[in-house]
Amino acid sequence: EHWIYFQGVWTGAWSDPALVSIAIEQSGDVYYLVYLYGQRGTDQVGRRTRPPATLEGRNVVSQLPAQKVTLIYDPNTRQVRLRWDDPQGRNGSTLLKKDRDS
Repeated sequence: EHWIYFQGVWTGAWSDPALVSIAIEQSGDVYYLVYLYGQRGTDQVGRRTRPPATLEGRNVVSQLPAQKVTLIYDPNTRQVRLRWDDPQGRNGSTLLKKDRDS
């Protein structure tokens, strides 16, 4: 099952100074995307969401309030990329790095 690729905590720079941390949690048969958003250089977490997540191929897809979030796993490099798409057609992405402690 492709959920295994996403185990642990993944972090990346969303935009300067914004940081994002992503993790997958399981509760019974349901998976959730835990999404933490904060500011570089502070301990302050701007927001935390935990929407349900589904697999589409080997990617994880989740719907946040204002955007669709996709975690894209590259089996060749073993890297995870976070991509977002909003209803206005804007999108962006950032490469995530696995947290050493996870």
